[in-house]
Amino acid sequence: MSGRERREGRSHLPERARAEKVDTGRPQKVAARVREELSSMILRGELREPAAGRAMVSSVEATRDLSLVKVGLRAFDPRAGAAEQAAIVAAFQRAAGFLRSRIGKELGLRTAPELRFFHDRGADHAARIEELLAGDAEDDA
Repeated sequence: MSGRERREGRSHLPERARAEKVDTGRPQKVAARVREELSSMILRGELREPAAGRAMVSSVEATRDLSLVKVGLRAFDPRAGAAEQAAIVAAFQRAAGFLRSRIGKELGLRTAPELRFFHDRGADHAARIEELLAGDAEDDA
């Protein structure tokens, strides 16, 4: 690559290779650290919301630019109803500003990512499938 190409920001690598080179896995590392921090805050009881103490972090996904982190939550009790799940998500949404500032400080990020919380239905679907399969196995016997 010539000096001129370097100054103009051009690269000898094709566009796809440059994009792959930039992605170093940092979003996954940040997501893992956010999950650790949120889980430890729940265990230490740092959230004043009673519903937050009955929650577990089931999934965390960060965007490539680390501006947004999506956090999947579910209740510890697998029999918790929709109202309980909604209360857990609402509790975390109310505490989002506090959580964002704490995570930004703990992770040493220049800009703390926005946190969006949702009810992770993956475990609920898996339990329902197991129930259906168990029912089919009993019918076959």
